[in-house]
Amino acid sequence: MRRKKNARPAPPRIMPGKDYRCVYGKVVDQVEHKFEESELYLDVRFTDKTALYWRIGTSLAIAEADLGAGFV
Repeated sequence: MRRKKNARPAPPRIMPGKDYRCVYGKVVDQVEHKFEESELYLDVRFTDKTALYWRIGTSLAIAEADLGAGFV
């Protein structure tokens, strides 16, 4: 099978997540975002006066810890 010369590679797949079926077909009226105290707030408002909100935070976690001897 030959590949076309101008063929574009497929776009990268987005990680699967939660499916918000309740927003299918809704019309977005306004989108707002703000960043406060290391958290990102997203607010998507629809024309039917409903809204979808996200609060995205970050955290640090210890991936590995080790106790060793020999420090002088």
